[in-house]
Amino acid sequence: SNTDHLSIDLIPFQTKKDGKISLMKLNGEIVLSDEFNDGSKIFSSEGIILETKSDKVNYYRINDKKLTQITLEKNYEAGTPFFNGFALVRDEDGRLSFIEKSGKEAISLASISGINIVRAGIVSDGLIKVKSSEGYWGFIDTKGEIVIKPEYVMVENFVNGKARVKTD
Repeated sequence: SNTDHLSIDLIPFQTKKDGKISLMKLNGEIVLSDEFNDGSKIFSSEGIILETKSDKVNYYRINDKKLTQITLEKNYEAGTPFFNGFALVRDEDGRLSFIEKSGKEAISLASISGINIVRAGIVSDGLIKVKSSEGYWGFIDTKGEIVIKPEYVMVENFVNGKARVKTD
């Protein structure tokens, strides 16, 4: 089945202005109380919690109502929620990668087949749209292999085996 929407599983909330951030299920059941500092942005999807602070991201999972931080291979200054098993992260040098839920880097986007990747989309139908430093879009698979060379000025995500693209 094609799940082309972000599955939000927990909602962050604060009981006091400038207070710590708690998490609850969609049914209102409180899962974690006062876990995150005010000023953190919290987003939960696919069972993984993303915490964004000013220049650092952390990922967590909940085990037995306790927060466990996922060990990342390096510090990332920006990141997305998990979508179809992957999150897009940017390191301190501006390099993009996709990480798996284990925290392990799955795909490095620094350079693929000699092409400099500067932007990337989400995993959709097993493919990821990527933009080259020359300004053209193409697609890679979840192994980091180029499937469609960057030669389009605009592309949309693949859905049911098809994607709209635009040439010059």
